[in-house]
Amino acid sequence: MYVPCLQELECRPQAGPTGLVFSDIFTKYHCLWDSRHPECPERVSTVMNMAEKQGLLARCVSPRVASEEELLLVHTKEYVDLMTSSQKMTEEELKSLSESYDSIYIHPDSFPSACMAVGSVLQLVDKIMASELQNGFCVSRPPGHHAHVDKMNGYCMFNNLAIAARYAQKRHIVDVLYFSVHRYQGGTFWPHLKESDSSAVGTGPGAGYNINLPWNQTGMKDGDYLAAFQQLLIPVAYEFQPQLVLVAAGFDSVIGDPKGEMSASPQCFAVLTHMLKGLAQGRLVMALEGGYNLDSTAKGACACLKSLLGDSCPPLHFDVAPCESALQSISDAISALYPYWSCLHTLGQCYTAVSIFCSECRLLLAVCCVCRRRNAVAIVRPPGHHAEKDIACGFCLFNTVALTARYAQKLSHGPLRVLILDWDVHHGNGTQHIFEEDDR
Repeated sequence: MYVPCLQELECRPQAGPTGLVFSDIFTKYHCLWDSRHPECPERVSTVMNMAEKQGLLARCVSPRVASEEELLLVHTKEYVDLMTSSQKMTEEELKSLSESYDSIYIHPDSFPSACMAVGSVLQLVDKIMASELQNGFCVSRPPGHHAHVDKMNGYCMFNNLAIAARYAQKRHIVDVLYFSVHRYQGGTFWPHLKESDSSAVGTGPGAGYNINLPWNQTGMKDGDYLAAFQQLLIPVAYEFQPQLVLVAAGFDSVIGDPKGEMSASPQCFAVLTHMLKGLAQGRLVMALEGGYNLDSTAKGACACLKSLLGDSCPPLHFDVAPCESALQSISDAISALYPYWSCLHTLGQCYTAVSIFCSECRLLLAVCCVCRRRNAVAIVRPPGHHAEKDIACGFCLFNTVALTARYAQKLSHGPLRVLILDWDVHHGNGTQHIFEEDDR
């Protein structure tokens, strides 16, 4: 796996602003035989209208059409030829072809729109990898992530991000890590595939690079998605060290969506986007995928766009503690991926939210060590970092963090290196004096 050295990072030019890709062609097609079909032009026009009202229209990037050669990076020649021919089909022929696939309709303008959607993502990839842009969002349709190599599926013609990943591999990078968090419910939810479960981790050289996090109930909230990122995606991603992040930005998990039936807030996706910006030097491409409540989709997309533009994270108004079902799904995924990622070796096999009210920090630390919790917070007073070995100082009687570090070393069965971070505005003089001559 290629890891850029410090010299290379310093030599890269400063990245430009956020790019936004949209074309009127994305509003030109619809279902000819069902005027109420949920995959409709309003999905993108509502996003753009809300973005304009909120003053979010960043630097516009001219879209381009993907070439046949680029489509063939993922799809078969026979399939691309068939989709090309759909432009000249009658409504009856289009309906017949659509019915041969799962959850599909085809319009004469579906093919040019799909080619533009792919080309838009590739345009962002090139500009971001050249540091002309820092990140970008494609407000495009049709979506792409359900499309197969040789057939349409789930409203999708060409797999936009799969093509973008192959394109990036060919021009810029080597490895691909795939992560998907999705509604599954034991395989009863569409597309009803066994390979959507956490046990599907990839095969051969790709083993461990395919991560599925299936939700097995509806109503998943902000805390569940945050836990998925904090406990699984972000640790693995930091170990993987991507050079580019591609996001299939579906918003059917935002509260109010009739298909997803989840309860994540739009603000949650701003926070998730902010977390992703810490990867790949901020090189982040987001492309609109699902989302069938027009207002929820627009709010989710605009929340992500605000984060890309550098706005601070909005407050989350929902309970941010993950539910038991989410914790079990995360635990199952970690178990399946445990052999492939060293960062998962310290996480244990079960996660439970723990609240402890006590007068001794060492009790909280013991819970972390014995019960294999990944992290914890002690809300205590008096403070401790000014206390010296033999004298109280600066409101501090005992040096809480120093005692906790020593206690952790005592609990450890072998040598234990402890990082102590002090971001208080006042220097932690006591802590420094306690450890400044320490060889441990």
